[in-house]
Amino acid sequence: MTLFALVLILFSALLHSVWNLILKKVGGGPEFTWFFSMISLVLFAPAAFLSFRGLEALTPAVLGIVAFSALCETGYYLALQRAYLKADLSVVYPIARGTGPLLTVLLSSPILGEAFGPGVLFGTILVLSGSLFLASKKNQPTVLPPVGGIAPGLLAGIFICGYTLVDKAAVSMFGLPPVFYFWAVLFFQVLLLTPLAAIRREALRDAWIHKRREALAIGILCPLAYLLVLWALSFTPVNRIAPSREIGIVFGTFLGARFLGEKGFRGRLLASAAVFAGILLLAAR
Repeated sequence: MTLFALVLILFSALLHSVWNLILKKVGGGPEFTWFFSMISLVLFAPAAFLSFRGLEALTPAVLGIVAFSALCETGYYLALQRAYLKADLSVVYPIARGTGPLLTVLLSSPILGEAFGPGVLFGTILVLSGSLFLASKKNQPTVLPPVGGIAPGLLAGIFICGYTLVDKAAVSMFGLPPVFYFWAVLFFQVLLLTPLAAIRREALRDAWIHKRREALAIGILCPLAYLLVLWALSFTPVNRIAPSREIGIVFGTFLGARFLGEKGFRGRLLASAAVFAGILLLAAR
């Protein structure tokens, strides 16, 4: 991985952990996801259309990839929100962010034909072992994390794997511009969420009255974070990018302790060191 790709991933991980902190604090359901997705759709429309290459780029294969990614993104947001209602940020975040890259690295070879050597494999092991410690009972000495938070966290990780693999194909193999591709995925995502938002009109009205600023913040930070990932994916193997993003676990752990009062911060230093060591191995050429 190049130094430039690493910088993109580090900044993306910081933005990602911040919007997850906001999402954890405000709660919400499908209507809130629709709300901040609509904000993103409107704000990033000009940049998306400036990068649009014409209708000939929208082949059936590309539209299928966009639809599949949107389905995975929608599932990810809904599973993540469900998990945050049941468990701490520092429990859900490492579970979701650990499961996703594990599956992505394992599947990147048979699906995308990407090879990886011992350094990448060992780096992945370090990143994931640190992630698992952060979600373990040892990390939460007084209480086992609730199954209601773990199960949707795992499901969110599966969805992460799904959209990461197809997004790599979209921006690298098909050469789609990252901004337009992400906007197209957002468009399909909003379509999928609209019926759910319509059913929950009262909750949507409450989100508009009480959570506008939070929705605006997520609507800006979430796309920016993932656009940086798509940019890195356009010239870097996915089996390097997916585990490297887990540096966000360190950011998320700090934010959970600093702003939400979550316990056990000192015991997570060793896990954070393992994540950093894994990142250095993954960043090596």
